[in-house]
Amino acid sequence: MEDIQEILEDFLVEAFELIEQLDQNLVELESNPDDLELLNSIFRVAHTIKGSSSFLNFDVLTGLTHHMEDVLNKARHGEVKLSHEVMDVVLESIDMMKSLLHAIRDNGNDTSIGIDITDICRHLDIISNGDEVSAPVAPAQMDPVETPMDEDNVDYSKLSDKEVEEEIERLLKMRKEEDRQRKSQATVSTPVSTNAASSVQEDKNEEEEPKSCGSKCQTSCT
Repeated sequence: MEDIQEILEDFLVEAFELIEQLDQNLVELESNPDDLELLNSIFRVAHTIKGSSSFLNFDVLTGLTHHMEDVLNKARHGEVKLSHEVMDVVLESIDMMKSLLHAIRDNGNDTSIGIDITDICRHLDIISNGDEVSAPVAPAQMDPVETPMDEDNVDYSKLSDKEVEEEIERLLKMRKEEDRQRKSQATVSTPVSTNAASSVQEDKNEEEEPKSCGSKCQTSCT
């Protein structure tokens, strides 16, 4: 048991030193992507960490370094070009390796913190197969559809200041339109009422007009 603990401690010391060296080499590699010596050095670091983690049964760390080792091996043989997109994936892999090493140091295993390497390993496989790595496409955003508010059910306490102003303006326009329609209807109905009153007055005058007696009662009427 003591031997295993000692081996684990030696592994962690070496691994953190290698990771620090790896960071420095990657910074230089970004400026000199064709530097074969740098590539070989980075590959050896990944290979060493993979072998040690496999011996200690850290399967998550072993799987991650194995996929990264494949990419670096093909890069040093000219089968993979270290573009900015590829370097981004490699750097993300290094960051995940650091998190796994910290988990091993703190918890004694690489599984308890629940790091999922599935997605990053898939990206590394895509690079190893010679496919281009592209940024994920953001889902298209639909413009929000404005729906008219129900005047009777509007909860003004939940509206923003802008929405309240828009609602007041909408109501004012609606009231003005209703007033305009009422005035228009009143204008149309007024002449009809006047004509009807004139007709009634004429009928009344005709009834009150005295009738002529004719020739028979001319002497009597005079």
